[in-house]
Amino acid sequence: GKEGMDDMNWNVYKYRQFAQESSQPAEDLAKRVDILVRTAVDLGCGYGQSTRALNDIFHEARVTGIDRNPEMTRLARQRHPECQFLTLDMMELQGQYDLVFSNAALQWIPDHEKAIPGLMHHLRDDGVLAVGFPDTRGEPLFDIMEELIARYFPDHSRWNALNAADYHRILKGCSSSFDYWETDYYYSEFDPNLLMDWLVSTRLEPVQADLEEEKVQALAQELKERVGEAYQMDENGHILVKIHRIFFTAVR
Repeated sequence: GKEGMDDMNWNVYKYRQFAQESSQPAEDLAKRVDILVRTAVDLGCGYGQSTRALNDIFHEARVTGIDRNPEMTRLARQRHPECQFLTLDMMELQGQYDLVFSNAALQWIPDHEKAIPGLMHHLRDDGVLAVGFPDTRGEPLFDIMEELIARYFPDHSRWNALNAADYHRILKGCSSSFDYWETDYYYSEFDPNLLMDWLVSTRLEPVQADLEEEKVQALAQELKERVGEAYQMDENGHILVKIHRIFFTAVR
């Protein structure tokens, strides 16, 4: 239950429920990697669901998950003792790997023009960079959320996703070959009552831990009202949400 957990831990706990659902894109991405993987790193691993998926798919591999949030890596170690986890910013990565993997973290990283070639440097020859992240522009839930974040927390408002032509150009410049694709994932049992926890742990928390509680509450309340008006709810009070994702695999 919630007793005894401070708010941050509760947010991480709630985040786990969403992460459970969002492990599908990570598995879809990992299955597109067709090299022998002996060493892999999972960037922005959260509580380790995607790291565990890599461990299951690439049996031979030593897999390390990294996340800059120590609370996440602590939970990840508890849940997945078979994997190794480090608390580290993904742009401070050291070493070289057969597979550099990232699911749902690159949207937090600015300047993809520099960041993607930078990650390619951490590949061994013929190694693969495999990346997936959401680009949710156009879906009412996220458009409303971004509009409110821009008003309540102007410093947190940012879009880092580029368009397909940009990624083709960047990948052409830094890889020997690449695949690029986009997919929509639908979540039919999305509960707007969980929006508050999800907003804080996945949208505001990775940017900055020091948030004014009253502002967060006010934003969450307005978000809930606006989302209630923008969607049709089913008999359980759930909505259908589409999350659009960008994917690519690139060979060094």
